Amino acid sequence: MTELNQFIREQSAFIHKLQEASLTGWLTPLGKPASWNDIGWEYHYPNGTKLTCYFCDHTVLVPRRTLCHQPDKLLPEAERHLLMAYAIELSATCVSHSNKQRKHTAARHWLGILGDNPARVGHGQLLQAYDLVLKSCKPKTRPLKFFIQWLKDNGLVPHTIPMPPQDYGEDNLLGDEAIDRLKRQRPRDQSLLALGAITHHTIPPDRDRWALHPLSLQRDALTCAIATLAMSSPNRVAAEQTVLAKQSLRCETRRNKSNKLQKVYSLVWSGSKGIGDFQNHILAEMAEGVARCLNYFAKACEPGRILARFYSSPSRPLRTLLGSYTPSGDLLSKLNLNPEQPINMFHLGYLLGFYSESEEVITINKSAQNPSPAPHEFSNKVQHENKPVWQLSTRDLIINDSHNISTLLGVKLSPKTLSSLLGIHSNSITVTELQSHWIEHIYHHLLPGFPIGRNRSKHNRIRYDQALFCLLGTQFYLNGKTAGNYPTCRSPYSLVPISAIGNHVSSSLSSMQRGKNIFERHGFDRSFGLTPHQFRHWLTDEADRRGVVQTINNLWGGRKNPDQLLHYVHTTHGEHVDKISEILLVDETVPEKDHINIRLATIDKYKTATMTQASITSTGICTQDLVTSPCDYLNDFETQCTLCSKCGTIKGDKLATDLLRKDEEVQKRRLKEVSCHPNFPASNSMQEWYRRHFVNTSILAELNSTIADPLITSGSLIRILPNKKEIRISDLVKRTIERRTLSLPCSKEALAAALDLHRLSPSEDNPMAGIQALLNKE
Repeated sequence: MTELNQFIREQSAFIHKLQEASLTGWLTPLGKPASWNDIGWEYHYPNGTKLTCYFCDHTVLVPRRTLCHQPDKLLPEAERHLLMAYAIELSATCVSHSNKQRKHTAARHWLGILGDNPARVGHGQLLQAYDLVLKSCKPKTRPLKFFIQWLKDNGLVPHTIPMPPQDYGEDNLLGDEAIDRLKRQRPRDQSLLALGAITHHTIPPDRDRWALHPLSLQRDALTCAIATLAMSSPNRVAAEQTVLAKQSLRCETRRNKSNKLQKVYSLVWSGSKGIGDFQNHILAEMAEGVARCLNYFAKACEPGRILARFYSSPSRPLRTLLGSYTPSGDLLSKLNLNPEQPINMFHLGYLLGFYSESEEVITINKSAQNPSPAPHEFSNKVQHENKPVWQLSTRDLIINDSHNISTLLGVKLSPKTLSSLLGIHSNSITVTELQSHWIEHIYHHLLPGFPIGRNRSKHNRIRYDQALFCLLGTQFYLNGKTAGNYPTCRSPYSLVPISAIGNHVSSSLSSMQRGKNIFERHGFDRSFGLTPHQFRHWLTDEADRRGVVQTINNLWGGRKNPDQLLHYVHTTHGEHVDKISEILLVDETVPEKDHINIRLATIDKYKTATMTQASITSTGICTQDLVTSPCDYLNDFETQCTLCSKCGTIKGDKLATDLLRKDEEVQKRRLKEVSCHPNFPASNSMQEWYRRHFVNTSILAELNSTIADPLITSGSLIRILPNKKEIRISDLVKRTIERRTLSLPCSKEALAAALDLHRLSPSEDNPMAGIQALLNKE
């Protein structure tokens, strides 16, 4: 029977076309060739990683290999084939492995919950499935939108079906919840301080204490160096820092606006998200730490860079390979090498310090009549000799057993590894042949593109022999089954893939990983932790707090769209204490007669000095950019902006002074009205309001008292900073700042006095009777 639904027909044709092609690279979780009837697939990448996709329903939260024996958990055929086609699509996308896994899992959960083909169901059922995914499934709906869009792009579902809503707990949060989430994106100060102490211990200022041997682990030093760079510039850690080139911190001396000499520090930086390479500014406060980390890894990773040069061209002369690196004089004299001639891999390793003096390998004596005997003939017919590594020549025959080859390569190898990975099948092998097999192995497992290394970003890459973080396997990988991402990676002759560095730093800093993070390893509590992206949020937010112009802040962070800055600024407008420029440059006293003129003059000077917007308020000026950051400040006064740190009152503005005085009288009468209410002694909420409002009214009274001070120069800007409990007075003529501490009475004592007064003299009249007349008074 002909299918009437055109989208079902499109799905069938789409799947049929895919089924005609072979499933190259796909296997079942049990290692068998994949077919369109399986419950799970695995796609194996050349670098040894794999993408595992299961096609079971949503009741299986964590699929296992044993699921292959449970066909009752399979999705219906049409939905399963859609999910298989989506898995093929995901395997070819240029995103991280975990990103692909989240997208596929979200699609599987949604299809299972939907219970039907998405081309058949109505909008109500779709929205209900979205809601169930939000409430019950870990991947949520953010990765699900890619699956829905893929279905639409290929014409497999109607274009009118709704897209999934945003995840709960993210863009749908309002008010205080949204502000709290933004604050959580900043790292805790305790974690930053602890990280600074760890960095000082791991990469100390005393260079004699640096652990630079090529066999020394550099995992914690790597985390500390990348954290130091992240705290010096608001960059994208995994996308940009991992592909930094070996370099020194640049320093230039320039004159600032005050015509004073100032040092400016920078690094040549690889941008991301369409931003090209640029000269990235480094905070002067972090210059010493950044320079120390750069020098540390310039030395610690030089053996890795030398090895990368050798792998890319083994016939290079020794002098070209070593560059500025100077090996021990004893080692050079012992090997008696010609620096203008090539060198074999194991002599190079000996120069770099991969071996001790006592390490030897078993070779076949040159006088042996049968150079390639059978294994059982070794002890009887072949003469052996033990040779130190530094005495090996390129034509020496090395006995092919796991212990012998493991000694040379510096990593434990099984016979199976020797035959399958290195392709060594004979009983003996020359040094030159072993070197060729190993270089081929390196190229195969560092693909794509050795000698070019790539991180998980689409665009960023660097040559291994130029990378700042070109680590050897012994410097990065631990012993054990989970040593690294490709076989033999623990060898000193292995190089760490650039893509592995970002993952290591993220897990090392996290408080959620299974093992100990860097804080625990150095004696701190497990609760200490952060994510690499929090550095970017923290530094951008700090720059905004300290008055860095938004245009400069965006350029510093490598953002193409100015609106992206709003995602990284986490302060409420009431917390913007230091955003206003401390001294507004004016060169004349503004007349006192016209309050509009005095505010306009101040705004013009503010825009000139800070290159940001300002606006007029009922009591002065507001320096918040209301175009990009709408005001969210509220108080309980008649003059709404009174206690906001973004707003200031100008000395000599008579209209603003009158309004503030009237407002103070109104608030005092409100306090009296509440204290005289019959329910006041028994109502906790009324008493709590009284305490809070009493403090705010006292601050307002202190502001009015400051404005009335005859010692303050007319035209000065007066601001209240409630969080710092001070009033700042910027004298625009003398260019000085005066700070006055708020001296506030105790709210508890005031509440107790009001309660005593209420008991002694009950309410006899209406305290609010004159408030309206007061407000209407001209």
